Amino acid sequence: GVIPNLGRVILHIVKVFGADSGSSCSWTYSSSLVSALSQCQAKASSTQKLVVSMSLGGGYNSSMENYAFQSAYNTGRVLSVAATGNSGGTAYSYPASYPSV
Repeated sequence: GVIPNLGRVILHIVKVFGADSGSSCSWTYSSSLVSALSQCQAKASSTQKLVVSMSLGGGYNSSMENYAFQSAYNTGRVLSVAATGNSGGTAYSYPASYPSV
């Protein structure tokens, strides 16, 4: 494999789907996604830049998620990217459709 940035990149993987009691792999709570974002931010030092990469999405806009991603973006240290779906449609997908993602 390729080691980006001369090995100075640290991966922190957080489980989002199925992290809630009783949830399946097909859905999760907004609070789980926000918690995962917070965990990633907490693992980084105050000088590290973060890339939050999410291969997930849904059709529902959450003000809690939007606020969390915007707050993370406003720190100047976090770049969040997310999948927009595989169907090729024009429907909005979240979190990819939040302005800060």
